Order: sequence, then structure tokens, then C-alpha cells
Amino acid sequence: MIRVLEESFRGQGYNNINLVTLEFAAPEFYKKCGFELEFIRENDPNPKLTKIFFVKYLNEKSQTQGILTEKNSCSTSVKFDALRELDLPIGQYAITGSGPMGIRNLKEIGDIDIIVNEELWDDLASKYGVIDENGIKRIEFPGGIIEALGEDSFYSVEKEPEDPLFKERIKNAELIDGLPFESLEHVLYYKKKMGRDKDLRDVELIQEYLDSQQNKSFLISEEQATKELDKQIYRGFQDHAIQATGSDGDLKTYAFTARQGERLIGAVVIKTFWGALHIKYLWVSEEFRGQGVGRALMEHAFDKGREFGCPFAYVETMSFQAVDFYKRLGFEENFVRQGYAHGTSFHYLQKNLEQAVKQ
Repeated sequence: MIRVLEESFRGQGYNNINLVTLEFAAPEFYKKCGFELEFIRENDPNPKLTKIFFVKYLNEKSQTQGILTEKNSCSTSVKFDALRELDLPIGQYAITGSGPMGIRNLKEIGDIDIIVNEELWDDLASKYGVIDENGIKRIEFPGGIIEALGEDSFYSVEKEPEDPLFKERIKNAELIDGLPFESLEHVLYYKKKMGRDKDLRDVELIQEYLDSQQNKSFLISEEQATKELDKQIYRGFQDHAIQATGSDGDLKTYAFTARQGERLIGAVVIKTFWGALHIKYLWVSEEFRGQGVGRALMEHAFDKGREFGCPFAYVETMSFQAVDFYKRLGFEENFVRQGYAHGTSFHYLQKNLEQAVKQ
């Protein structure tokens, strides 16, 4: 489902997919899907309720990392991104070797090996030259992490008539995250044929994976996000939360309003979320801003949080909204995610509810 989601939004002008999960939920799953850790909001009284923020960028050319400035240049995702940057023609190559296993999180990949058809081989050879080692020919791309192999140049074992040709292997490649990966069945065939110790270990991993997928067929389809669908998903969340922690999070929603006569001039909607106070929405009519309405609403929200024993409040806001206002109320920035449309950024802030409100 994550892969379908990514492909639906890739190339549509979206910079990233981001999400928040709890320690007891699925952080390891999202890591396996290529999401990168942005920030952890610890919950000392109950570590299972620690909040974990993840992001996955869709377009390396335009992405920025917010306050994160370092990236593991040897990570699997970086290697695949390097291949995307080459912009090789789909239908003329396929990722082979450990790549089809790495994209499925069966193992860490080393270098990326690609098999290419004759047309692409000739084109790449003219650009980068050919390395010939004991009759096995390959083309190494700048950076040294990607190698191209042509027909009859990959395997040192004797070729047999029943061996599938590169043309067939490329044609049957599976497109994942915008890249063509050789089918696991073909990888399994050649791993068995090579027969080295490392190949035999991979054979076991691939066979176990293929066996596990036999009874897991399903159909992904786009549907309207209805209230009934929301209820079903929420019930699933509740069941998992109770199973993992013994609680459904005690989620309660409250609102405070400011009115002048019958006229609504401001409101704040808050939610208790696993023992913390979430400021979901704060709005003040434009003509009443700067007159203490927002501060008064927030103070009521803080009092409600303290009433329920919430140790802290948190809020998410865009750069063009109320970042400075929340800081004046004693909120501190956890982190900032850059890269949104029109030069905007998303800010995550937190306030200790024992702190005095700044004047």
C-alpha cells in the first residue's frame, strides 16, 4: 500500500510523505519502507507512547531536509536515488543482483548491478568505457556504486540454452518506486545456478519470501475517504492500541470559543492524546487579532490540559501562521520540516504545562 501511495504522488509536485506514529505502533515497518527518522518526542512516564516522526522525500532534486543536514551516503535509498539521477530509459535495463532483494527489505544491498540491452550497452560504453576482467565485461558509473552488465558478461558459469536472455529479464522486470527490478524468480534461478555460499543464503531468503506471499494476494484501489471508512480504520487503531498498551489512548476532544454577543470571534479545539494535550485548531477573527483573544483561549486550553494531568502541550503550524505567537506562550520548537509549496515550512512545537506563560 505504501508503494502504491508513493507512485500515486510521485511526479505530481509533492515533496514528501510524512507521518507520525507511536513506539508501540509500527516504527520499524516505516523504516523498512524507506522512511527516515526526523524527530522523537520522548514520553518518560510511558515509553510505549513515545511519538516518532518520519518523512520520505519523493524527489531528490528538490528535497530539503529541514533541520536535518546529514544523510548516510551509503544507504540503500541513496543508492537507488543515484540510479534515478542517471535517468536511464525504462525498458532497456533492470536492477539485478541484491537490488530486487534490497527493495523488499530482505537484505542490505552492496553496489547496484543493472543488466542492459545491447542498445543501452553501446551508449553507456561510449560514455564511460568498458572494464574487462577475465572476460567478464562491465561498465562502472561515476561514483563507483552502480555497474552495468551486458549479455554474456555477467556470470562466470557456463551459459545454457534454457537461460533467459537479458531481453526477457528486462521485459519481465517489476517497476517499484519508479525503478525496474528483475523478478525474484529470475534472481532465484541465477542464485541457484551460481551456487556460492552467499548465493545459497540468498536462495533461502528469496524462497521464504516467495512462499510467504502465496496466500497474501490482495487488491489496492482508490476510494473516497468516507466517514464510515474513517470509523473502520479508527476501530482498527483502537484494537491494536488496547492489545499493545491496555488503553485506547483516552482520546477526548474539547473546544473553547470566544464570542462577542452571538458572533463567534475565536475558537480553540484541543484533544487529549495519550496523556498529552494536542492543540488541533486555533482561530481568531482577523479584526480581533492582537487583542488577547488567542492568548485567553490558549490559557483555557492549558488549564484543561493540567486538569487531566497532561505533562505537556504540542502543536503543529505552518511558517505563515502562528509560530511566533506560540513561542510567546512558552512553546519551544521540536523541529522544522522544510520543502513545502511556496517556500513554506511546517513547525512542530511543544510546551511544558508547568512553565509560566511568557508575558
